[in-house]
Amino acid sequence: MSRKDVYFLYLILFTFLSLVFLVRELNTYHPPFPFDQALVAYSLFDFFLLELCVLLWAGHLLINRGVFSRVFLYAASSIFIVIYFMQMASFYFGKEFLTRLAIDNADHFYLFFDVKGLLFIASIVTTCVFLVLLTEFQQAKTDKRSFSSGTLILTASTVMILTGNLWLPASVKETRDSYLADRNLTHTSPLLSIYSTLFLQEGRATQSLTQSGLKAHELEEIKNFGFFYDPASEFPLIKPSIYSTPPPFSLNSNEADSTPNVIVLFSEGLSARSIGAYGGVYSDLTPSIDRMAGSSMVVRRYYNHTAATYRGLHGQLASIFPLYGGVDGWHSDLDKVSGRNYLTLADIFKLQGYETIFLDSHHKNHPSKVDEMMTELGFSLVITGDELAATYLHDDPPLGQSAYSDHQYFQFVIRFLQQRLLRPEKGKPFFLSLYNFGTHPFLKNSKDGVRYGSGKNATLNNIHNFDHAFGLFWNYLQKSPYFENTILIFTSDHCHFHEKTFIKAFEDPDYQQLFIDRIPLMIHDPLRDLPETFDADNASSIDFAPSVAHYLGLKNISNPWLGGSIFERNVIPYSNKSVAALGPHEIFLITGDKIHSLNDDGSHQTSLEILDNYISIVRQLELENQIWKEDSLTIP
Repeated sequence: MSRKDVYFLYLILFTFLSLVFLVRELNTYHPPFPFDQALVAYSLFDFFLLELCVLLWAGHLLINRGVFSRVFLYAASSIFIVIYFMQMASFYFGKEFLTRLAIDNADHFYLFFDVKGLLFIASIVTTCVFLVLLTEFQQAKTDKRSFSSGTLILTASTVMILTGNLWLPASVKETRDSYLADRNLTHTSPLLSIYSTLFLQEGRATQSLTQSGLKAHELEEIKNFGFFYDPASEFPLIKPSIYSTPPPFSLNSNEADSTPNVIVLFSEGLSARSIGAYGGVYSDLTPSIDRMAGSSMVVRRYYNHTAATYRGLHGQLASIFPLYGGVDGWHSDLDKVSGRNYLTLADIFKLQGYETIFLDSHHKNHPSKVDEMMTELGFSLVITGDELAATYLHDDPPLGQSAYSDHQYFQFVIRFLQQRLLRPEKGKPFFLSLYNFGTHPFLKNSKDGVRYGSGKNATLNNIHNFDHAFGLFWNYLQKSPYFENTILIFTSDHCHFHEKTFIKAFEDPDYQQLFIDRIPLMIHDPLRDLPETFDADNASSIDFAPSVAHYLGLKNISNPWLGGSIFERNVIPYSNKSVAALGPHEIFLITGDKIHSLNDDGSHQTSLEILDNYISIVRQLELENQIWKEDSLTIP
């Protein structure tokens, strides 16, 4: 065989195996891919074939030339192979090509560097090396007739692929588009997708849209969703009040002058469908949370409005769709947000005379920099896991990956509260925000972890372990002096990511494999008589800060918060709809029957396009520091 033959066969075989793998992943938890419809299969993967043709073109021209030409060709081919491997891995773990959100959270890539991860990297290197060795060991042959016929075949193939949309039947394109829309995928390929993610999306995310503004009908549409925007103002998001009605639940008569402590637990990546109190399929998976729910108000039909952790925490505390998330904002370039002005729930509590505290489970020098983010978002006291361990565990090593285990973390919380009773400031009310790490996707159970059942499903293990650790905290709180005057709000930073083990454990007809889902919101309040449940009517966590402020009757000041209180949803026309946004142009509309996206069937396309424009404008305002005036709030 000639050098060209080996090169062609190698890349064609590699691409074919990649397609087989991706088809298998598309079908893992869905009806079978319509292989019987050959044109549909072709139309779904035509861009893959186009990329292969381009590379074969390059090989056709360069493989028999000088050493520098072949080095260039092998480098391009290796990049092709590496990107395809990366995209296959992304599809394996998350059912989609590599996203901007994944890149933003690159500090968590270490979770994949186990034995399987190392074997995966070794397979990439081996594939690239073998391509070079197998090709170079062959004889270089030049045949003008072969060169001409090869040129003709590759040209014809390229033209056929590029003109596919012209000659493919409409029914084929409709089937393909419907298949992709059901999975919130786009008609693209590994190389095109990575280019869009790294360059086009990042560029579009920060381009100025404020000059074009919003048209009259667009302003009316966003108003229907409860969003505020004053195009004539330097700070267009600032509105006069947080809520417009009295607090929804009155204090018990004997508690009229009480100023309660408030604890908010932002559980890491916990979906409501995994909790027994929300009808979870495993009745014994979360017994501790269920016990707490039994004496709390359980809020139903409540969704996360963004992801992942950085945007989830920032977005809830500042009621915003944050531009920055992960290493793209808080980690590698903190000054992107340092010095930018936000009004947060912590600021409102400070106005009420509260001490604001955030207890982090991460290491002090962990690249996530959650501690630095919380300082920027207004917490007076931020304590990392390492600092907590030095005080309460005698510097015992962390038993979890990247952070202290959930059992260690809740020991920190308990001992922190115990010690606070001995301090002079014990009489001052506090707003305490908590964030664990042990339920993070792709995470193995910690060394001190409690497994669920047989222990074969990592997601079930992590949720059950978190529940057991939370149970220790809940038991302490019930018996402590805090219990009669402390409100506990249990929620999550975002839903559980659609990793394989979660899908396998919680597959359900109404579950869409998206990073948007129902999340828990439960309020335990000894000072008020609350109903057992409350219907949020498809509200989202962008409403978290205004809802807490309204619930507690905190100072009703002017604010730039995009959300509104879930307790007065009836004041907006689209009271049963809400909006979620992840990275650039990843916009979702949440309705009673489905979560719709820009890749959807078009039933909500106009609204989604308007919302996409509005959220892009909001993110541009954030970039230009026009969310909140620096001197708008004086905190004692």
